[in-house]
Amino acid sequence: MKVFISWSGPATKAFATFLREWLPLVIQSVKPWMSDSDVTKGSRSMPELGKELEGTSFGIVVLTAANQTSQWINFEAGAISKGVGDSRVIPLLLDLTKSDVVGPLSQFQAVDAADRAEVKQLLEALNKALPDPLPDQALAHVFAREWSAFSDELARFREQHETDERVSARGDREVLDEVLVTVRQISHDLSSQLGRRTSSQPARASYFDDALLRAVQDVDFLRTHDADSRQVLVHRLEQLFKDNYEPEGK
Repeated sequence: MKVFISWSGPATKAFATFLREWLPLVIQSVKPWMSDSDVTKGSRSMPELGKELEGTSFGIVVLTAANQTSQWINFEAGAISKGVGDSRVIPLLLDLTKSDVVGPLSQFQAVDAADRAEVKQLLEALNKALPDPLPDQALAHVFAREWSAFSDELARFREQHETDERVSARGDREVLDEVLVTVRQISHDLSSQLGRRTSSQPARASYFDDALLRAVQDVDFLRTHDADSRQVLVHRLEQLFKDNYEPEGK
């Protein structure tokens, strides 16, 4: 029996690949299929998808908070359900709760990958769809033997996912902190120089001081909200200095 494994993004590809190898260890007659190419590169063609959907009896959607709004993953889930029915399309939630699932995928009966009983029910549903299913006791025995590998892989995914998020967030904050320190120092230095200029330039000095103050406030806002807009800010500051700062003696 062919099982279509749908995924999107590099984070879920590793788990989908594991699932492709793991499912036949539990139910030997299951034949999982997944694309080896990332949907974000647009490499899944309609002919390829149509060919693989032929004869597909079940679909498992490897779902995360990051990919649940992917157009491709929603399209594939819809295409599978048209062929086999909603009851045979199962979103497998790696880092989501069922209440977190939104959009078209919320119509399907999702399975929490961390819930052993729910994963077992998923396998039981797969088994019942077989022309010659395994006896319940045999399936339970094999599942008990292979569960630890599934659980360990999920733990690795979650640990790596949390690490990536922490590194990304920390990196943005550190860079913005550095920009903030730099802008404040420039503001202080240039304001001192402007203060030493002649009284013929008060309007320009006031404008420049106000602009620098707004820049500092912008950095504070970006730092608080972890926004990654530092390149825009740097460009703004460079243009500000070019248009308004003239070294002494000119």
